[in-house]
Amino acid sequence: GGEAEEFFVLPKKAKGLYRVNDHEFLLTATDDLNAVDLSGLEGKEREAAIEEIEEEKDYEVFDELPFWANGKGVVNKLRTRLYHYDSQKDKLHLLSPEYMNVSSFDHDEQTDRVLYYGHDYQWMDDQKDDLYVCLLHGEKQVQVDLQHRYGVDAAQFVGGKILLAMSEGKRYGTNENPAFYLADPDTGAVSELCDLDPSLRSTVGSDCRYGGGKGRKAIGDSWYYTSTRGYDSFIVRFAFDETETVVSPQLHGSIDCFDYANGIFNYVATRDNGLHEIYCCKENGEEQKLTHFNDEYLASHSVSPLKELCFTDSNGVEIDGWVIEPVGYDPNQSYPAILDVHGGPKTVYGTPFFHEMQLWANEGYFVFFCNPRGGDGKGKPEKRDTHGHAEPVEQRAGDEMPVRPAPQIPPDAIPLPVIGNAVRSGKHRAEQPDADQEKAYSYGMASHPPQQPGRRVKPHAASPFAHRACPHPAMASKTAFAVSESTRVRAARSF
Repeated sequence: GGEAEEFFVLPKKAKGLYRVNDHEFLLTATDDLNAVDLSGLEGKEREAAIEEIEEEKDYEVFDELPFWANGKGVVNKLRTRLYHYDSQKDKLHLLSPEYMNVSSFDHDEQTDRVLYYGHDYQWMDDQKDDLYVCLLHGEKQVQVDLQHRYGVDAAQFVGGKILLAMSEGKRYGTNENPAFYLADPDTGAVSELCDLDPSLRSTVGSDCRYGGGKGRKAIGDSWYYTSTRGYDSFIVRFAFDETETVVSPQLHGSIDCFDYANGIFNYVATRDNGLHEIYCCKENGEEQKLTHFNDEYLASHSVSPLKELCFTDSNGVEIDGWVIEPVGYDPNQSYPAILDVHGGPKTVYGTPFFHEMQLWANEGYFVFFCNPRGGDGKGKPEKRDTHGHAEPVEQRAGDEMPVRPAPQIPPDAIPLPVIGNAVRSGKHRAEQPDADQEKAYSYGMASHPPQQPGRRVKPHAASPFAHRACPHPAMASKTAFAVSESTRVRAARSF
């Protein structure tokens, strides 16, 4: 094609942009409500405002809770707000309330309605949502009758109605799976539809994804979404007859996001201890692989296979577990081992490629990992306690993994060092130690397992990390991504 031409320039840094028509758009943008606005100021007023900005450069103002978020830093008075923009008139109009932190929105083309929801607070976020429905070209706005009691997981127009997935969190806390409700877009009245205890996203873990793409879509009178079942995730259809049906191939792996057009689902997924690729299928049809971004990388590097190691814990619960053998494994030699524990707790290990674990295997370690109770994908009995945390006795499922009697793991390598993929996986244990735990584990925090004395192992020759071999696995993990050449797929979209 030719040289790109400027279409329009938004006065905000948009986080999400939705096309209404050729010149109208819905967008979300993050605003700092404590920021000094210089627009329209002149003379002494502008000078005074600039002086105020300079004065506040050496400190932060904290006047609400939370004022900090993991991975984001200071979030005090930062709000994601919903706007309507007309590029012909170059006009930007705020749709959401001043202090609402908008989580998501949806537009119904047939009725010209927009729904949006989020936490609306000025001083303290109580983790409850409010939801509004407004005419995009009109004055009417209706507040849906949530009574500020629910946390909303999803809300979309489906078949002329508003389908809600939400919960009060009274049974299992903040990570409680939602129930389905219907809301009348004209009156805001809400009625419960059914409680199928659905998981509404893929929570299958991997350290090789950027994120992005959509995991939900209304198609006719049905609603489709990604859902974790066991330790895999699929595309699921929900219908108003209160049924859920898995419509994607029931293969091991994770479907992270999808789109739908012309009777075809296009989606980003991982399969067979692999990295992300784009696949497609018809509803209830066979899967077809469309891309091969990472085939060469996986074929040219040493990737150790996953072997199932499922067992029954002391409470009689079946636990899903795996072991990755050291690259170049020789059953006549002995090897050190690592127990890898995930945090969350509402997440699961599965079969996608895990860069960190493959690094340990290339460093000459057995890697054990499993899904303790409290994770996702197995319904109500696997849920959290009232605070949303895994119960401590159930978090110890890793203690009971049958790592012995494996003759390749010498007695002096047990107890195993522990590595945690999130702060809670180590912190939860460290805050509630008991005598058995102290004997069983050397606690690892933030990807920092201790090295077993006298167990330094030379990396396998085919390892992509061999030329950066480190004396400590945690140090190796910090350099691993610098030498990884794999491609990460952000999203699949149908056109």
